[in-house]
Amino acid sequence: GRTEHFSFIVMEYIQGANLNDYFHKKIYGIEEMFVIMQACCAGIEAIHKKNIIHRDVKPANFIIDREGQVKAVDMGVSVMNAQTGLDDDICGTLGYLPPEIIQTHSQNKQGDIYALGVVFAQAIVYRNPFLVGHVSEIAAKAKPPLTFNVLDQAILPEKTIELIRKLTAFDPQQRFQTIDEVVPALRAIKFEPKHKELC
Repeated sequence: GRTEHFSFIVMEYIQGANLNDYFHKKIYGIEEMFVIMQACCAGIEAIHKKNIIHRDVKPANFIIDREGQVKAVDMGVSVMNAQTGLDDDICGTLGYLPPEIIQTHSQNKQGDIYALGVVFAQAIVYRNPFLVGHVSEIAAKAKPPLTFNVLDQAILPEKTIELIRKLTAFDPQQRFQTIDEVVPALRAIKFEPKHKELC
């Protein structure tokens, strides 16, 4: 808004914890985690429907409020889809950047989908499988095949592993092409009792 003397921005105040905090506590079962991931997908889907790319999808940018609602936050580096293409700057957080951004600086909605896959993997194993400290390190990892060896040690339905691998495929064309394709895939995964708890 704007007054006679200054301009201002009004934003929603959200009381709650971000997913980083939630993951560190390790107090959730796998079925609850799937519900949370569906809500994360819904948040990014709403952003994409506005023709916006978030560009910094990571656990710290999802907040679970007191009512249990998941909200996507921090749109500071977001851009309109029409502005995508090659960019001199790398925007986002190391460990969640897709290979194409590291290699060619190209940016599109596929980057958000990739980052959601990393968040999903982190929810399962409690750490980022691709966490690195420098661009040069992640660039060295940005070559096929991308592997999540830590997931092979998790007791999970095979379809869960396949889902994460598709979200984080090296080739963007091999990933889910839109966020709204991800939620049905999440809902299609069934759990046996032995898979229920992660911790």
